Amino acid sequence: MRRQGEGRIIQNSSILGFMTLSYRGAYVASKYALEGLSDTLR
Repeated sequence: MRRQGEGRIIQNSSILGFMTLSYRGAYVASKYALEGLSDTLR
């Protein structure tokens, strides 16, 4: 992409990046972090 000067990265996450469920702490935390990273890169 750098050589071409353009491109698109598509990131698939989960609805659990926006809400929480009991007993899914590590999974929800990782999805929330992925959403935050995508927002900062955008």
